[in-house]
Amino acid sequence: TWRPPKPSVPDCSSRSDKDSVCGCLARAGWCLGRGWNMAAIGRVVAAAGKHVPVMLHEAVRALALAPALAAGDGHVLVDCTLGKGGHTGLLLSSVATARVLGIDRDPSALQAVHEDGLSAGGRLWLAHASFAEAAGLRAAVCGEAGFAGMLADLGVSSMQLDDAARGFSFRGGSEALDMRFDQRHPSLVAAGRWGAGVVGRLPERDEARSWPNRPSIGPSCPSSRLTAAELLQGVTEATLEQSLTLLGNEPRASRIAGAIGRVRSLAPLPPRFAVAKRGRAQGQDQALPPWATCSGFASLVEAVSGGPSRTKTHAATRTFQAVRMLVNDELGHLATWLGEAPQCLAPGGRLA
Repeated sequence: TWRPPKPSVPDCSSRSDKDSVCGCLARAGWCLGRGWNMAAIGRVVAAAGKHVPVMLHEAVRALALAPALAAGDGHVLVDCTLGKGGHTGLLLSSVATARVLGIDRDPSALQAVHEDGLSAGGRLWLAHASFAEAAGLRAAVCGEAGFAGMLADLGVSSMQLDDAARGFSFRGGSEALDMRFDQRHPSLVAAGRWGAGVVGRLPERDEARSWPNRPSIGPSCPSSRLTAAELLQGVTEATLEQSLTLLGNEPRASRIAGAIGRVRSLAPLPPRFAVAKRGRAQGQDQALPPWATCSGFASLVEAVSGGPSRTKTHAATRTFQAVRMLVNDELGHLATWLGEAPQCLAPGGRLA
């Protein structure tokens, strides 16, 4: 029977301990060992200012009990969506005999986990990649042996939403609509410099080639080079309407797509538009049109939708979700991962 780890609880007397992912997860493991529920654990971890992943205990338990881990030491578990390292940290402390590979499309997530010191004595490897790269990563990390378990927590992270400069949220201000998981848009290669282990370079790939089984909408390259504003400037109204319907379940998709088509023709993006780190236009000293900013786009959608929502959900929530998924081709990456992940597992391995 799997039991959560029971490390001693840090006294949190120093700020460095409060800011440490390791210390945060040690407290969470201690609480799990005493049978605390996730709400209680959330209060403990929140005191350290850390995000608590949904179903953290259940997801880690599913992988920790994978039959593949009973075959000996040296197995590799994969956190396909590293984020702030919540799942990775608990996997490291729960399965002391395994190594963990944490991958993320967002280089800032990798850097944050690296700076938090979550190395686990060299058992943690980090790679800048998409989880759709599972097959290539398996060959680089463990050859034909396969992974003992793979975990994916899909969607945008709170870290990305909370950073207004990333251009993900309708609560943002004059920041440009960006929404890319990877703002540096390099080729997806492993980043051994972030981890204790060197994963190696993944095979080169033609970025114009479409992913297998990917939807017919969205960018064709694994890591989008287009910001949300650039995509909205060039996408057809028909494709945009289809995206809002399929990816956001937006009932007013046709009206919103038509409104975007009108405002972008009246106020197009400035030439040579690019997004800087702080969300400003580069290349020419021209201001962004209102629809290309977070607050302006949210206001446009809200106006088309008939004003502020009468529920707790903002009127632009579904539209922002659909545009984000379109920019990052999230369904394309997911379809590829679901098709390849089972073949990447060792006998007795698990997906969560």
